[in-house]
Amino acid sequence: MIKYLLLFLFSFSVSAKNIEVWFLREVTVAQLNLLIESKKSNDALLAFNFRDGCIPMGEGCFHPQLGMITDESKDKKKSKKDEKVETKTFNAIETDLVKCDKNYHFDMFCGKAKKINSSKNELEVWIDISSSFRTMDYSKEKGRCARRSMVEKIQASCDKVDFFLFDEGKKMMGSNESACDHYGLNNTKRIIKWMMESEAKNIFMITDINEYSMELSDYLESVGAKVVGGDNEKITSKDLSKLADIVISRCK
Repeated sequence: MIKYLLLFLFSFSVSAKNIEVWFLREVTVAQLNLLIESKKSNDALLAFNFRDGCIPMGEGCFHPQLGMITDESKDKKKSKKDEKVETKTFNAIETDLVKCDKNYHFDMFCGKAKKINSSKNELEVWIDISSSFRTMDYSKEKGRCARRSMVEKIQASCDKVDFFLFDEGKKMMGSNESACDHYGLNNTKRIIKWMMESEAKNIFMITDINEYSMELSDYLESVGAKVVGGDNEKITSKDLSKLADIVISRCK
């Protein structure tokens, strides 16, 4: 109880903001389409994008969410000794050209990079691009998905919105097609930290139901955030057009 009281006091400034989080669930047909793709390609690892965040181990790899994955394809069984590993190194001059984001703890080479994830508007949309969205927002066409369609619908009616993409880190969206990415994992503590630090008056976040943890749920409740698609309501990527309408209404 004391823990959440302190959390509430620390995040008091956030409570004055409007935070709305949409927790999406899988579209059943997406799973079916991925299975069909995996049969056609004879490579289930490729179709389900299992190698995203998969740590090599033995004859397969260990995925934090999916467990041990073994590649049974004969033509892909190669000894690690035969594989060439290319390593990119940087000299003193090149480090100035590396884009460095303080939110990504894997950035080791940080030159004279400028902060690129600062918002210029009071309305922000945060879009989850972690690996789970391979099935949450599935599309046969690369770079085209419901998240991108939502972004473009908002952009057509409002130019006062900043779009951010996040997995383990958070960055301002570049091209619209990047909203369809799906790699990496999420970090609840960082999501909460980003919400505390954001200066936007309106934050709309899209993530999946797997991120609806007790920790995040308690925090959202403590700041009076609106939760869509939580315990009982089923929300899928097909509903993102409705979210676009809500964001547009706040823009006016």
